[in-house]
Amino acid sequence: MLPRRKQSRTIRKNRRIFLLIILCILNAGVSKAFQSRQHNHHLKIGRLPPFRQIFHILHSHEESVVGSSTHAEFQDGLGSGLYKKFADHAYRMLLQTEWFEVAPISRNLAFNCSPAKGMPDCVVRISTRALVPFEDHPTAKDLVRYARITLLETVPTTSHQEDDTPSTSVHSPGIQVLNFVFLPNEHTSLPVLGIDLVSLPGSKHLLLMDAQPMTDPNNCAWDTNHWKAWYDRYVFENGSKFPWGGDFPEEVKNFVSPHSLWTRLQEVEDPISVIQEDVWQAFKEHLDLYLELLATYEEDPLSQVAGENAQPAYLDYRRANDPAKPMLNALFGKEWTNNLLDQVLFPKE
Repeated sequence: MLPRRKQSRTIRKNRRIFLLIILCILNAGVSKAFQSRQHNHHLKIGRLPPFRQIFHILHSHEESVVGSSTHAEFQDGLGSGLYKKFADHAYRMLLQTEWFEVAPISRNLAFNCSPAKGMPDCVVRISTRALVPFEDHPTAKDLVRYARITLLETVPTTSHQEDDTPSTSVHSPGIQVLNFVFLPNEHTSLPVLGIDLVSLPGSKHLLLMDAQPMTDPNNCAWDTNHWKAWYDRYVFENGSKFPWGGDFPEEVKNFVSPHSLWTRLQEVEDPISVIQEDVWQAFKEHLDLYLELLATYEEDPLSQVAGENAQPAYLDYRRANDPAKPMLNALFGKEWTNNLLDQVLFPKE
């Protein structure tokens, strides 16, 4: 017979795994569950300690959208994936500009989860936060259309400590992805902020940080060398740490600037430490430079010719050919993935 303390740990672990299964089932049909108010009083699972924060997100409101919270963290009680602090920082920095309000996202698209293949004590979960400019903020409304931060993470279901407080440790195995997109209005010459940080099993990493050009550089109302000093410091002078990640497909090349960080970390001995330290610093400074550009940007009305902004083509390409699409299809199904891409990740409107 197991000692009482070990029995307690085993029971707690089994309870978390059981709740994980329930969570995945509920998430698949959560919108239907909320159509009937008479069953709302039965949805008490959110009070259970191990997953109280996730169920707070899923069940705390009766509306069919998620988007009323301005909490500056991706909190859900499962601990931290490799890129969670990146997502938290970006979300917090955008809110601090006081340009943005939280954009509502359909409840069944704001969050999803799937069992992690070959990792019985883990779950792969995806969560998204979106922001839009305040209607009464003329500068923001004129320059910005949409910003969106998505995390795809493998995290352990047992990431809580003995007293049920969330663990602060970073979980790096499995799938770890941050996708951060900032879409300016198409009548500007502002670049799209595109950040894709992807880490996959087998120590495979694909990291891209870029202010992606949407107009002819000769027609830009901003200095296209805005990121040159950043590029020199983090990329040009760190060729051994951030070697070039290889050529892009032909249809993508027009969307990549000369000052991008694009690497696979193929020559790095400890890529996780590099991500948590060097990539982290580069990420923060890159975002600061983008926000600085927004704050100082003034459009020259003569610099733009109608119809020359490539953002619609860029979004069409991402919806159809995003590198993460096959992985999302496998995890969450094609229908859900297509809806996520069309309505949340790369929306037309």
